[in-house]
Amino acid sequence: MQQIEIPALPVLSQLRSTDAAYPWHVNEALEKRFSRIYCATGARPQHIPEYQEGRGDFHVLAWIAERAFVEARTEVNYEGGADGWDQACGHAARDLGIYRVMVVPFNGQHQLWRNPNVVKRYADLMMTADHAYAVADPDRDGKKAVVRALMDRNVEMLRWGIHGVLPFNPPHRELEGGTAACLRDARKRSCHILPNLYREWERYLAGELKVVRSVQGTDLSNFALLDKPLRMGGHDYATLEHYFQAAKTINPEERKFIRDAPTPAEAKRRGLHVSMRGDWDSLRLDVMEAGLRKKFAQPRFAVSLAATGDALILEGNTWGDQFWGVSKGVGLNKLGRLMMQIRAEM
Repeated sequence: MQQIEIPALPVLSQLRSTDAAYPWHVNEALEKRFSRIYCATGARPQHIPEYQEGRGDFHVLAWIAERAFVEARTEVNYEGGADGWDQACGHAARDLGIYRVMVVPFNGQHQLWRNPNVVKRYADLMMTADHAYAVADPDRDGKKAVVRALMDRNVEMLRWGIHGVLPFNPPHRELEGGTAACLRDARKRSCHILPNLYREWERYLAGELKVVRSVQGTDLSNFALLDKPLRMGGHDYATLEHYFQAAKTINPEERKFIRDAPTPAEAKRRGLHVSMRGDWDSLRLDVMEAGLRKKFAQPRFAVSLAATGDALILEGNTWGDQFWGVSKGVGLNKLGRLMMQIRAEM
């Protein structure tokens, strides 16, 4: 795996409370703009019963967090960077466009993790956060300060005037760990505490929180043969895959070559060999959304999408696509998210 560069963050123990970069002042500025500032705190995977990253459980956590953010009308999320609930909340907040402040115990904590997926998510969340800090510096503050930071990170965030807490705490962790300490402090400060979101995990384990793990071979797939061809740009496309692949190029002959492909699989193969338009990366999401909206306007496909109810839709795949889907439990799941967005508007 390619080495991931993770920059050092400003350390709270080295910032003065009078420093404009200090979180008290950051939070004060945020309070002038926002009225619903929350702190996410919860369990690591090793404390979550039956958690399996390989089957997409990280995305289930993020889905639970996303629904909670919407319910709480969260405008700012103070988050950690550890695997499990911390990263899931960061992932969900980023997808929702929520303002994010990341607070990690100490610089270099990622070196303790063996799972490269966790390290990559940590780096991605750090680089996309609006603000990011470390509580302690191992070299300057010493081992005891770092150990204390691991326990006190959430409590530290509460001291900055956060309005509420989004907890995810398994019953066997109610009296121990950083989340328990955070909740005790939150009660003292009369913060708004959402009901323990671990209940949603229990619903998931019981089969009540539905997950569509793959759309392959179903009406939701881009390979599904449409009842009526997609009419886009004056041309007909037999499947959404035909349309999407043809949109990669502005060459009329190459577009026709893809349009005439006998199967969606062949259209995808032909799409690998076209002269790619220079702005494709910035257009591909809009192209996919336009095609999906046309597809799901057809009655049969609208019914199929609506039939998923409020399920989490994952575009699970085995070919390593971690942009449009989820492979080995990891991915941005852009296709699944677009379908859920369209479903919510139906």
